[in-house]
Amino acid sequence: MRRTMNTLLPLLALLVLTGCGDDFDSRTLLKGYRVIGVIAEPPEAGPDDQVQVTLADVNTAGATYAYRICLFDLGPFAEYRCVSDQLEFTLEGQGNQVTVDYGPDGLNLRALYEQYGPFLGEDGQPRTFEDGFSVLLTIESGPPDGRRITTITDLQVRETDTPNTNPGITAFTVDGQPGAAPAQPGAKIELAVTLADDALETYDDEFRGTITEEPVFTWYTTAGEVDPKVTFGDDRRTTLTVPKDQRGPVQVYVAVRDGRGGFATAQGMVTVP
Repeated sequence: MRRTMNTLLPLLALLVLTGCGDDFDSRTLLKGYRVIGVIAEPPEAGPDDQVQVTLADVNTAGATYAYRICLFDLGPFAEYRCVSDQLEFTLEGQGNQVTVDYGPDGLNLRALYEQYGPFLGEDGQPRTFEDGFSVLLTIESGPPDGRRITTITDLQVRETDTPNTNPGITAFTVDGQPGAAPAQPGAKIELAVTLADDALETYDDEFRGTITEEPVFTWYTTAGEVDPKVTFGDDRRTTLTVPKDQRGPVQVYVAVRDGRGGFATAQGMVTVP
């Protein structure tokens, strides 16, 4: 099954959150080992390119990582099994990073497409490199004696002069201060993120015409509560309530998704005496 770009966000959100296995509220409270998302650089690559993939995870002491990629899978109802063992590969990573090389010295995607293609879209029609399609990356991660998480994400492949890019974050402020600020137990602290001027791109969608990306922001903390937990578009701030019994630092994070594979994160800190 080939997923086109407009279906990427639901897939990524579903599978990363399912891996965490808790209710929605607790997913923004980072206790123990957790995965926030996957950064692919670039988020949309050509069939001869390399992609640097970074798992955005926290509380990583002792974590190990295993990576495998499937070039043509059977979809969610078949647990994303690969169509053929010949299209599934184990990748060697370095910690929470792995390089996916589509070129002749790596997976040789063009040759595999010629041998096993064409890959099909959701409509059952063949997808060319110019049309674009996705390949499936599975990451098993976590400490050996603790929570293990399976993260499944699409990597977008398309031959184009205007590939998607990750949204740039220019500032993450804590109580108006860049990166970190002091606070007392029980305090309410504003968290805010600023995107680069060119962070949101306009593109042609095969179903919806010409549209501009609308960002989705998810807010995280290692203690206390953020409200709201998810914001959209121009709403780029939230409020952290520090626990009344908090002592020591609180780490805070924001994750930004552009709806078609672009992803970025930023980290800050609240220092509590």
